[in-house]
Amino acid sequence: MNKETSEMINLYIDGELDRKEEALLFVLLSQDKDAREYFRSLQILKMNITETTEEIPDQLEEKIVKSITSKQRKKVQLQSGSFLTTKLPYAFAAILLILCTYIFLKFDSYQDRFEIISNQLQVQNKTIEMLYNSIPAVEVTGQLKNKITITPKL
Repeated sequence: MNKETSEMINLYIDGELDRKEEALLFVLLSQDKDAREYFRSLQILKMNITETTEEIPDQLEEKIVKSITSKQRKKVQLQSGSFLTTKLPYAFAAILLILCTYIFLKFDSYQDRFEIISNQLQVQNKTIEMLYNSIPAVEVTGQLKNKITITPKL
């Protein structure tokens, strides 16, 4: 059974199928066994629904309406005035802002310390170079008898 046939059957059961298409539907039903079974099951379902004459109590309808309105009120309350929906995101944003500021300040102080230590190392390096260059030169003289004399030039 294809989609068009099932749609035609549904329209027929609902009473919305044109007279011209009814003839076509019955021709299709005579040729397709699955379509006939589907048609029969819908006819049985329609008959069972029309035979049911049980009345719905008046109180049931009122209870349904009250439950729907109470659920809608709860949804409105949750959406409009709940702590979780209004104040919690602002509190989270404030805490995050404070944390970011603290981390930024800590990083900035570490950067200042790093610059101070780097400058101190440069000064120490220059001092060591100056001390190394300030050592007086030495004069080394040797003799043929394997005697070496070192005299500093001060």
